[in-house]
Amino acid sequence: MKKRIVLVVTSLVMILAACGSAEVSDTQAVFVIGDSNLSIHLHRLEHGLALSQIESNGSKLLNQSSSLFDLTIQNSDKKELEINSLDGWVKYSLTEENGELRINFSEPISGDLPQSLKVLLSIQLNGARSKWDYKVSGLAQYSLIRAVTTKLSLKDMANDKFFIPKYSGKLLFNPLDSNLDYELLYPRGWSSSMQYLAYYGNNMGIYLGFHDPKASVKRFFIKSQSKSIDFYSEVIIPDKTVPNNNWEFPGVFELDIFKGDWFDAAMIYKNWAAKEA
Repeated sequence: MKKRIVLVVTSLVMILAACGSAEVSDTQAVFVIGDSNLSIHLHRLEHGLALSQIESNGSKLLNQSSSLFDLTIQNSDKKELEINSLDGWVKYSLTEENGELRINFSEPISGDLPQSLKVLLSIQLNGARSKWDYKVSGLAQYSLIRAVTTKLSLKDMANDKFFIPKYSGKLLFNPLDSNLDYELLYPRGWSSSMQYLAYYGNNMGIYLGFHDPKASVKRFFIKSQSKSIDFYSEVIIPDKTVPNNNWEFPGVFELDIFKGDWFDAAMIYKNWAAKEA
């Protein structure tokens, strides 16, 4: 008999500052990590986990829930199989250790996928900054051919603007009313010369940085909807034709809250890049 979790805990806040290790109870259907500067809300589903909201100082930043990752895996017959964080897992667990949340997914429900497949998503929060890392292992004779990072449905802000790294940088005004539909390829100067984007309004901004010192090939997708801007990134797998090509995200995906405009977002990226130069 399948067990469905129906308890919803809307007031639980897990502050990732305690030392040691603690596993999150599987009776917690909704929980939050972080504090008032930046909090990430996760919703436990029957066979998976969703990103349900991101908040900063009382402001909700997402218009709808979404997947934490999407993977496309190919078997030996070249058949493509897909799995994401929302469904399809026999097991998944959440463990906090030394200020880091580790989310482990294992044992796919589908018999077409390798039963040894595992996905680890690690999230570190520090004030208004967060770092996300992704790792895929246990592919056996299968090949990982596509990996999509956490999808974000960014809620509209007052007097909003969207910075994209096209050419030397391009600022998009009134992005929700502009029918945006961008696919940017990095590193390509005519398409994307840098590894960060930013969405901001009068009161705050969201920095979306891919702090990848190897400058790996990736695509950024931005599309405006009626009340939100959808954003995600696809990382190009370098050895996607090779079986058992276990993969770890090069660097980290950094989602930060900042005050200011495109220049302040650029300083976040510059400070990181200067350390890697």
